[in-house]
Amino acid sequence: MSADGSSDFWEYNPISDSWTQKASQFNRRDQIGFSINSMGYVGLGKISYCGMVYDDLFEYSPDSNLWIPRANFVGQRRYAIGFSIGNKGYAGAGTDETNWFKDFWEYNPTNNQWNQKSDLPYNNLHTMGIGFGILDRGYVYIPDSSNAFWEYTPDAATGINEIAQTNMPTSLFPNPFTDKTTFTIAGNPQNTMLNIFNIQGQKVKSFYVGNAKEYVMNRDDLSEGIYFYELIDSNSKPLVTGKIVVE
Repeated sequence: MSADGSSDFWEYNPISDSWTQKASQFNRRDQIGFSINSMGYVGLGKISYCGMVYDDLFEYSPDSNLWIPRANFVGQRRYAIGFSIGNKGYAGAGTDETNWFKDFWEYNPTNNQWNQKSDLPYNNLHTMGIGFGILDRGYVYIPDSSNAFWEYTPDAATGINEIAQTNMPTSLFPNPFTDKTTFTIAGNPQNTMLNIFNIQGQKVKSFYVGNAKEYVMNRDDLSEGIYFYELIDSNSKPLVTGKIVVE
């Protein structure tokens, strides 16, 4: 969506590298969006800088090319955080133009209901955040002076937790970096892979680290910006996750 709230909607085909216009959505900006199975979900946001803030959610079906209204969110929000894990959607935080929130909710498309989860553990949330899902985890980044970064495990009793590196402590230097950076891995790594994701949660690089306790990653074609890394074992279980900045 553009800054003035455009309503056009497009489908990208990576095989033909082409865009096809689909059914228009509605004039909106500052929305959330996520996908569950073969359906897309978009909602919340506002029409323009001075327009109304919304609490709605719409499901998009690629087969029928239709937008279907679903259960409204728990309140009006813009700048909310949204992502999906498996067959559930997640959303929370944001502002209704009067208050900033740190609540966090799970959307179940099977029964079309929102269920409250643990709040974001952030005491001074007054800015928009970024959310994305990787495998069975969700990740939230708050781009302010604190650089807060949390990992969410859906079946964990404590909900969202700040990422800890207790299983396999890892240092990264330099960070930010320009040409290359070195990962120093403590513990006893076995058949380790290093994955790099952009802020949209898309994997952009993957490296085999194996049993090495030190790994040098070259910048190569990475553009300037914020990325996230994960070290995973041979069973694709995340061992360490963190933020990395390319200058």
